[in-house]
Amino acid sequence: MKKQNVIYIDTEVFFTMLRSNSLDEIAYKHLEKLTSADCLQIKIPKTQHTHLHKLRTDSLSNKNLISQETLRLINYFLDKRIFSFVDDKDSDEVFWQKVLEDLQEGANVSIISDDTRTYSLIKSQLKSVDLALQKRFFIINSKEIKEWLEKV
Repeated sequence: MKKQNVIYIDTEVFFTMLRSNSLDEIAYKHLEKLTSADCLQIKIPKTQHTHLHKLRTDSLSNKNLISQETLRLINYFLDKRIFSFVDDKDSDEVFWQKVLEDLQEGANVSIISDDTRTYSLIKSQLKSVDLALQKRFFIINSKEIKEWLEKV
């Protein structure tokens, strides 16, 4: 199946989102819209995916480790199997190539990141990309994610 929406989410933002109770409810409420027809992929480093599994396992023995909303959200992400992986050591150029491939395959690409380096890289790289591809590309910071999730 062709990917329609691809979301690259900065690991730090992802875990902040999981820890923030105010975002949990909103994120959980809108995840089904986002993942309809399995067209969403969240690309995170493999080590962080392993960390999520460990967090889920540890929370079964220690109920106070994380909130129930956070656990529900982690279960949702893991059970839906919507993760694909980027290597922890990927350089900015390799990362950009993955983004570009997704755009060229017709996907809408969103990047959720607070890293100013990511913004700078994307801004400079986007100049060389076809305007039609640029219109299907979005970069969002964590302050905007709450509003973004409500709109999707």
